[in-house]
Amino acid sequence: MSKQVATYIPDDEYEDWEEQAEEMGMSKSDWIKSMVRAGQKKFNRDVEPTESRDDLRQRLNDLRRELQRARDRVEELEGQVHRSERKAVIDYIDESPGAKYGQVVQHVVNTANSRVTRILDDVEGDEIEIDEQGRMYRR
Repeated sequence: MSKQVATYIPDDEYEDWEEQAEEMGMSKSDWIKSMVRAGQKKFNRDVEPTESRDDLRQRLNDLRRELQRARDRVEELEGQVHRSERKAVIDYIDESPGAKYGQVVQHVVNTANSRVTRILDDVEGDEIEIDEQGRMYRR
């Protein structure tokens, strides 16, 4: 047997409850019952930190340094890629004076594999790992 319980709440709170119930795919009645049950559970408000503030501060500083090293490395690699592409264009124009735009683009496309291979050789083990199936992952 079920009993009805009535309560009065402000309109905005009602709309909030209605929204939350809908997001959870529940009727308002079921949502309210589950929230009341959750509120009845005993929770210990005293939480012991697993790390001290100094430990957290040290870890944060370590992560910041690691992030900066990663950003510096990305910048260095982007520079290598830019220089590699730039060199490919300039070398081709040196070898083919009077080349047109489309020819330069085609040369860059045709020779991209060797440049990518050199770049991957440079970063393998340091920035990326390649598994037995040839799949690449960021370290």
